[in-house]
Amino acid sequence: MKFIHCADLHLDSPLQGVANAKLRRQELFDAMCKMFVYAQNLNVDGVIIAGDLFDGVATEATIKNVAQLFNDSKLPIYVLKGNHGNDNSYVALQQQTNANVCYFGNDFTYYQLGNVCICGIELDGATDQVKWQGLSLQPNNYNVVVLHGDVDSPAYGLIDKATLASSNAHYVALGHRHFFATHKAGKVPMVYSGVLESRGFDESFPTGFVVVDTDAHTYTFVPQAIRKVSNVTVDVTPCANDVQLYNAIMDATASELGNNYLNLTLVGSLSKDVSVCRLKDKLAGRHFALRVDDKTSVAMDVDALLGERSLRGTFAALAMEISDERTRNDVLRLGIAALMDEEVDL
Repeated sequence: MKFIHCADLHLDSPLQGVANAKLRRQELFDAMCKMFVYAQNLNVDGVIIAGDLFDGVATEATIKNVAQLFNDSKLPIYVLKGNHGNDNSYVALQQQTNANVCYFGNDFTYYQLGNVCICGIELDGATDQVKWQGLSLQPNNYNVVVLHGDVDSPAYGLIDKATLASSNAHYVALGHRHFFATHKAGKVPMVYSGVLESRGFDESFPTGFVVVDTDAHTYTFVPQAIRKVSNVTVDVTPCANDVQLYNAIMDATASELGNNYLNLTLVGSLSKDVSVCRLKDKLAGRHFALRVDDKTSVAMDVDALLGERSLRGTFAALAMEISDERTRNDVLRLGIAALMDEEVDL
């Protein structure tokens, strides 16, 4: 049999800071629809959602759309709530879905499909030690365990590796971490599927889902993305003016698609006459979402400033006592500009 394992869809996420959040929220749902088309084309036998289908309080429209998608698929679908999403949203979803959609509870729940057993439990971080005593898997099955939590920390939910290692489990479908990653409980693979779509600049890794083949005892990550997050770092030290700065950025990002997220990091040193703020204005609208991380320092002769018997020299000496380099550079840039009664870019 073949199963799709996904997690952390976070439907109806507020997406604060994304200019077109409404469109992006729709795309999060569209990504799930694309996955179900893939499932149909591959003739998979079921879909596992290892937590965080919703982000918070889901809208009535979203719940209805998800229920329709699940019901129309007619596939067995196994839903773990995880640690995101309002309880009422999941209750409403359960009321609107057919018998093909299965849910897990606060004790280990088992579903049998042929020779495959899919079991799961909602972890809470408080009573998990007791809960794990209820895990019982038969050796004649291919056993899939569905969990949501951090393999390295019991703060949210205890992933009991020792119990899993001796449990007759064959595959552990994990949710909670937002990137594809594999771990082991003894010889048992524990797999984070990652997210279907990036929601912010911190999710620049490949997105997608996992296909589990129970007959071949394999699992494969399948990349899928409507939009990606690109990280580009540019050393702007050679730029002597705004025109050169803009051209350098255009050259460095020429291959980046405008419909993606662009995480642009500027490093090096710039003359105080070169404005990163003006650069941001020029770049506005060129990408679906843009973040400019300005890590530049002001090109100035600090030794000469420290040698001055002036207010600037005193200020520079005080600024040099700041241990954090980035903060120190910002203080020097803004402070010296202010003392010279020059325009300041905040």
